[in-house]
Amino acid sequence: MQVIALERGPRLTTEDFAGQDELRFFQRQDTRPDAKRQPITWRRKVGTSATPLGVLNYGNQAGGGTVHYGAVSWRMHEDDFRARSQTIERYGESAIPEDSSLADWPLSYADLEPFYDRAEYELGVSGKAGNLRGRVVDGGNPFEAPREREYPLPPLLVEQPGIAFDEATRDLGYHPFSTPRAILSEPYQGRPGCTYCGFCQSFGCHMGAKSSILVTKLPEADATGNFELVTGAMTYHVNTDDA
Repeated sequence: MQVIALERGPRLTTEDFAGQDELRFFQRQDTRPDAKRQPITWRRKVGTSATPLGVLNYGNQAGGGTVHYGAVSWRMHEDDFRARSQTIERYGESAIPEDSSLADWPLSYADLEPFYDRAEYELGVSGKAGNLRGRVVDGGNPFEAPREREYPLPPLLVEQPGIAFDEATRDLGYHPFSTPRAILSEPYQGRPGCTYCGFCQSFGCHMGAKSSILVTKLPEADATGNFELVTGAMTYHVNTDDA
């Protein structure tokens, strides 16, 4: 199958982020859409006036928001899929307005767990499991939903303030843990590990250690020979046949 992808922004490279340009990427937010030229609107209810969003945090280049986000990589919890049922069980049916659209998902965490696992291993996520098949593991998040196996990479290193916080909270009986991140804590699948430069949120990674689609899946797609990415292509309408 031949695939063509239309991208309104450019396709940047790892080298484009080598300068760690704070004016370009942090202040001017060059990797995000211009809210004035590419506005996004929303409505509270049908028939009301549209309200423009002032800040657009998704991406404006190949790889989308995975290029500039902070790479925090949570899984949803089991309860997240049962928002309506959980609310009724805890507060009663009267807690939900009659015209509410609140609903349970049509699938469960268990349905998605294999895909969470696959994504973490294919992209490269660093972390520490806290619940392996129902067994609580020290050092991980004890409140997370059960997972079938460990993260593919160990957690990122903790700076001195984090070490002090960890020790203090453990003394108080809490359970601190490292946030899972789609940033390589060590070399993985041909990419280098993190250098801890601190330019993560709002920036592309100058090492390629952040597991963005730009450096993970797009190169894989290129390698098939069946993929073409067209940049600078603003899409307004897609014509399809009846097939």
